[in-house]
Amino acid sequence: MNFRSKWEALPTEAINPATLAIDKLPADDIVEMMITEDRKVVAAVQREKDRIAVGADMIANALKNGGRIVFVSAAAAARPIAGAALEGVAGAFLTTVAQVAAVELAEQGITANVVVPALEPDAQAVDAVVAFLLSDDARGVTGAVIAADGGFSITKQSTPSPLLDERA
Repeated sequence: MNFRSKWEALPTEAINPATLAIDKLPADDIVEMMITEDRKVVAAVQREKDRIAVGADMIANALKNGGRIVFVSAAAAARPIAGAALEGVAGAFLTTVAQVAAVELAEQGITANVVVPALEPDAQAVDAVVAFLLSDDARGVTGAVIAADGGFSITKQSTPSPLLDERA
Protein backbone atom coordinates (compact mmCIF):
# COMPACT_ATOMS: atom_id res chain seq x y z
CA MET A 1 0.00 0.00 0.00
CA ASN A 2 1.37 3.39 -0.96
CA PHE A 3 0.08 5.89 1.59
CA ARG A 4 2.26 8.74 0.29
CA SER A 5 0.64 8.88 -3.15
CA LYS A 6 -2.78 9.07 -1.47
CA TRP A 7 -1.64 11.97 0.74
CA GLU A 8 -0.17 13.92 -2.14
CA ALA A 9 -3.52 13.79 -3.94
CA LEU A 10 -5.34 15.41 -1.02
CA PRO A 11 -6.20 19.12 -1.42
CA THR A 12 -5.23 19.62 2.24
CA GLU A 13 -1.62 18.77 1.36
CA ALA A 14 -1.36 21.25 -1.51
CA ILE A 15 0.09 24.73 -1.28
CA ASN A 16 -2.67 27.27 -0.70
CA PRO A 17 -2.13 30.07 -3.24
CA ALA A 18 -4.35 32.40 -1.19
CA THR A 19 -1.86 32.41 1.69
CA LEU A 20 1.46 32.52 -0.17
CA ALA A 21 2.18 36.12 0.86
CA ILE A 22 0.75 35.87 4.38
CA ASP A 23 4.11 36.81 5.92
CA LYS A 24 4.05 40.17 4.13
CA LEU A 25 0.61 41.24 5.36
CA PRO A 26 -0.26 43.42 8.34
CA ALA A 27 -1.60 41.56 11.37
CA ASP A 28 -5.24 42.54 10.85
CA ASP A 29 -5.15 41.19 7.28
CA ILE A 30 -3.57 37.96 8.52
CA VAL A 31 -6.35 37.50 11.06
CA GLU A 32 -8.99 38.16 8.39
CA MET A 33 -7.29 35.66 6.08
CA MET A 34 -7.30 33.05 8.87
CA ILE A 35 -11.02 33.59 9.43
CA THR A 36 -11.70 33.27 5.70
CA GLU A 37 -9.68 30.06 5.43
CA ASP A 38 -11.33 28.61 8.55
CA ARG A 39 -14.75 29.20 7.01
CA LYS A 40 -13.66 27.07 4.04
CA VAL A 41 -12.82 24.22 6.41
CA VAL A 42 -16.24 24.37 8.06
CA ALA A 43 -17.94 24.40 4.64
CA ALA A 44 -15.84 21.44 3.45
CA VAL A 45 -16.65 19.41 6.56
CA GLN A 46 -20.34 20.26 6.15
CA ARG A 47 -20.27 18.99 2.54
CA GLU A 48 -18.59 15.74 3.61
CA LYS A 49 -20.33 15.17 6.96
CA ASP A 50 -22.04 11.94 5.87
CA ARG A 51 -18.79 10.41 4.60
CA ILE A 52 -16.97 11.60 7.72
CA ALA A 53 -19.61 9.93 9.89
CA VAL A 54 -19.25 6.66 7.94
CA GLY A 55 -15.48 6.84 8.37
CA ALA A 56 -15.80 7.53 12.10
CA ASP A 57 -18.12 4.52 12.46
CA MET A 58 -15.65 2.34 10.53
CA ILE A 59 -12.83 3.43 12.83
CA ALA A 60 -14.91 2.86 15.96
CA ASN A 61 -15.88 -0.63 14.77
CA ALA A 62 -12.28 -1.49 13.88
CA LEU A 63 -11.14 -0.48 17.36
CA LYS A 64 -13.84 -2.37 19.30
CA ASN A 65 -11.76 -5.54 19.62
CA GLY A 66 -8.27 -4.16 19.60
CA GLY A 67 -6.85 -2.27 16.73
CA ARG A 68 -4.09 -0.01 15.58
CA ILE A 69 -3.77 3.74 15.43
CA VAL A 70 -0.82 5.03 13.42
CA PHE A 71 -0.06 8.73 13.12
CA VAL A 72 2.38 9.94 10.46
CA SER A 73 4.20 12.99 11.73
CA ALA A 74 6.75 15.35 10.18
CA ALA A 75 10.55 15.33 10.02
CA ALA A 76 10.55 18.63 11.90
CA ALA A 77 9.06 16.83 14.91
CA ALA A 78 12.24 14.78 15.30
CA ARG A 79 14.77 17.52 14.68
CA PRO A 80 14.60 21.32 14.38
CA ILE A 81 14.38 22.48 10.78
CA ALA A 82 14.57 26.16 9.85
CA GLY A 83 11.21 27.45 8.70
CA ALA A 84 9.32 24.40 9.95
CA ALA A 85 8.30 25.42 13.46
CA LEU A 86 4.59 24.70 12.89
CA GLU A 87 5.35 21.25 11.48
CA GLY A 88 7.53 20.56 14.52
CA VAL A 89 4.82 21.65 16.93
CA ALA A 90 2.17 19.62 15.08
CA GLY A 91 4.44 16.58 15.13
CA ALA A 92 5.10 16.97 18.84
CA PHE A 93 1.35 17.25 19.38
CA LEU A 94 0.75 14.00 17.44
CA THR A 95 3.41 12.25 19.49
CA THR A 96 1.75 13.33 22.73
CA VAL A 97 -1.70 12.30 21.48
CA ALA A 98 -0.38 8.89 20.39
CA GLN A 99 1.40 8.25 23.68
CA VAL A 100 -1.62 9.29 25.77
CA ALA A 101 -3.83 7.10 23.55
CA ALA A 102 -1.38 4.22 24.02
CA VAL A 103 -1.77 4.48 27.78
CA GLU A 104 -5.52 5.07 27.80
CA LEU A 105 -6.42 2.40 25.22
CA ALA A 106 -3.98 -0.35 26.21
CA GLU A 107 -6.58 -2.28 28.23
CA GLN A 108 -8.76 -2.48 25.12
CA GLY A 109 -5.91 -3.99 23.11
CA ILE A 110 -5.51 -0.86 20.99
CA THR A 111 -2.05 0.34 20.09
CA ALA A 112 -1.10 3.88 19.08
CA ASN A 113 2.21 4.79 17.47
CA VAL A 114 3.88 7.53 15.44
CA VAL A 115 5.95 7.24 12.26
CA VAL A 116 8.30 10.13 11.53
CA PRO A 117 9.31 10.34 7.85
CA ALA A 118 12.39 11.99 6.40
CA LEU A 119 12.50 15.60 5.27
CA GLU A 120 12.10 14.22 1.76
CA PRO A 121 10.07 11.11 2.60
CA ASP A 122 10.86 7.71 1.17
CA ALA A 123 7.31 6.44 0.57
CA GLN A 124 8.41 2.81 0.63
CA ALA A 125 10.11 3.21 4.01
CA VAL A 126 7.09 4.96 5.51
CA ASP A 127 4.70 2.40 3.98
CA ALA A 128 6.78 -0.49 5.36
CA VAL A 129 6.79 0.89 8.90
CA VAL A 130 3.06 1.69 8.78
CA ALA A 131 2.32 -1.80 7.41
CA PHE A 132 4.35 -3.36 10.23
CA LEU A 133 2.57 -1.27 12.88
CA LEU A 134 -0.80 -2.36 11.46
CA SER A 135 0.19 -6.03 11.54
CA ASP A 136 -0.31 -8.61 14.28
CA ASP A 137 3.49 -8.72 14.67
CA ALA A 138 3.27 -5.23 16.20
CA ARG A 139 0.58 -6.06 18.77
CA GLY A 140 3.04 -5.33 21.59
CA VAL A 141 4.34 -2.06 20.11
CA THR A 142 2.53 0.96 21.49
CA GLY A 143 3.48 4.53 22.36
CA ALA A 144 6.47 4.26 20.04
CA VAL A 145 7.87 6.97 17.81
CA ILE A 146 9.58 5.28 14.87
CA ALA A 147 11.78 7.25 12.50
CA ALA A 148 11.49 6.06 8.91
CA ASP A 149 14.00 8.68 7.83
CA GLY A 150 17.21 6.93 6.83
CA GLY A 151 18.99 8.45 9.82
CA PHE A 152 17.96 12.07 9.14
CA SER A 153 16.81 12.65 12.72
CA ILE A 154 20.17 11.58 14.17
CA THR A 155 22.57 13.25 11.74
CA LYS A 156 23.92 16.78 11.81
CA GLN A 157 23.49 17.39 8.13
CA SER A 158 20.71 19.62 6.87
CA THR A 159 19.96 17.37 3.93
CA PRO A 160 18.50 13.88 3.95
CA SER A 161 20.81 11.04 4.90
CA PRO A 162 22.71 9.25 2.14
CA LEU A 163 20.83 6.14 3.26
CA LEU A 164 17.84 7.59 1.43
CA ASP A 165 19.83 7.90 -1.76
CA GLU A 166 19.44 4.71 -3.81
CA ARG A 167 22.94 5.23 -5.21
CA ALA A 168 24.53 5.13 -1.74
